[in-house]
Amino acid sequence: MTALSTKQQAQLENRDDEGRFQHKQHGDVDDTADVLGLDEDQDEQPQPVRYSFMAEFEKAEEQFNTDFDGVPNRFFNADLRGKVLGRSTDRDLDELADALGADPAGFASQRFDQRGLAGRLCHSVSAPDENRRMTNEQAEELMGQLGHVTEIRRIDDDEALLNTASKDATRGWLAKMEDTNPRGDRIQRWLLVTDGSHNKMRTFTLGRSRGDIGAHQQVTQTDLRSLAGAERIERRTGVNLIDINAMNPHFTQSTGDFVDDFPDGYSHQAFQQKVRQTLAEEGLTASDLHAERKSYTTEQFASAQVRTVEALAEMEDAQLEGRNFQAQKKHLQRTSRSSAGVFDDKKHPDKAHQAMMAQTSLTASNGGTFSKVEIDNDVDPAEYADFEKAVAEVESKLPAIPDGRNPELRIRKLGRHNARGLFSPHRNAVAVDVRTSEAYIHEMGHYYDHVVGQSASLQQDFRSISRDYAAALQEPDSKRRQYLNTPTEQLARGFEVYAVERLGINNRLVRPEKFDDPDYAPFTQNPELKQRIFAFFDMTFS
Repeated sequence: MTALSTKQQAQLENRDDEGRFQHKQHGDVDDTADVLGLDEDQDEQPQPVRYSFMAEFEKAEEQFNTDFDGVPNRFFNADLRGKVLGRSTDRDLDELADALGADPAGFASQRFDQRGLAGRLCHSVSAPDENRRMTNEQAEELMGQLGHVTEIRRIDDDEALLNTASKDATRGWLAKMEDTNPRGDRIQRWLLVTDGSHNKMRTFTLGRSRGDIGAHQQVTQTDLRSLAGAERIERRTGVNLIDINAMNPHFTQSTGDFVDDFPDGYSHQAFQQKVRQTLAEEGLTASDLHAERKSYTTEQFASAQVRTVEALAEMEDAQLEGRNFQAQKKHLQRTSRSSAGVFDDKKHPDKAHQAMMAQTSLTASNGGTFSKVEIDNDVDPAEYADFEKAVAEVESKLPAIPDGRNPELRIRKLGRHNARGLFSPHRNAVAVDVRTSEAYIHEMGHYYDHVVGQSASLQQDFRSISRDYAAALQEPDSKRRQYLNTPTEQLARGFEVYAVERLGINNRLVRPEKFDDPDYAPFTQNPELKQRIFAFFDMTFS
């Protein structure tokens, strides 16, 4: 069984002895506390605290803004892979990472430009104007946070070096980066950062020493924008793509990176002296030393490739997370506008329908699950009685309604809203057109998503389901496809299938005949995806 998420564990820990959910209200108010009024004067009646999904969503939005601080909106629809994966563009990323790790010098490694991918990712989460907008102090602070940087030097007057990086560069820095290999040999490379736009993270070496850069030392070129992007990616993945790609080798072996071989500058004679010293002290010939260093640098190169692919996978997940959140937010705004008036109390209910509302078995006060039931005057009593019976029939089959989060139920004629049912997260209320009532299970799916699952369709466990549903959806109309790929709409359709096939619900509250439609087909025609969403519901709403 899949491990429970943090949110699911918290839900299970908050059950009482009878398995009911105990939920805290916002503002540190506990809706299960002091139910006997022991902490209050007996003359004072505690005021009921109304559950608010929107208050929870606002907290989620604050977290979203924190997690994606500085990330431009275009990131959420950007092509993160491009062509830099070579022939592996459409390859499963876990499979690619395994291939790179298993065979560092193999086919996949030779045809994969991880520096190009790293630069592409860094630019996807940054904006073009950051090259000019970033101050010198901010640039040097970001460079100082790189794990291997030991020294930062400003390029003040080396026009040739700046032009090497980019023709439009006006500011530049050289950052010295150092490490040691398993033998203890000191490795030194350089990072060239300018304000000229450059997203390839190109590397080069110089045949002769030039200023601070030694002969044959690896220099990695990038821009300020990538520096900012790398910091944002690191917040998400824990890996700084500039640090791992600038410090790890581009070339299989570069003698100039081992600076202690040449204490007085690079020369063939100095390297031969190093070999003689190594031979005397450790018995290693020049070939031995080369082979050992080549093995180490090849491993480091492969490690950089694997970690870059893993960062791509995590950023694709972050992209989907952000895109889903934005779609969910638009859905909530659209729902609020389209349902105006549906969830307001009718001003003049007649006496017969007042009696029906008072006596209905669906309210919590009469043993049901809804906090309130409102019935339009034009609803036929016999029709409502049949509907009421159908709802009572499925109550024990559906997931439990948490105490304090009981939704309202509004029985309406929804013809002018072009809908058979509606759910309002803002009001925690379900509206159903009693003439068909086939949307009831669908709208309850939205309720379980938003209220019981606390935006279950935005959980990490649902994201792979959401991605695979979107990939399988055959819907030519772009506007409707966007609507159907809203996470809560994906979940609600899956919940209908789940209710019929797993929970055994098959009455007027759901219409299985539509499961052959394109918007249900990603689940009904893919047994593996269907079982995944069933397992998700079992765990989330158990």
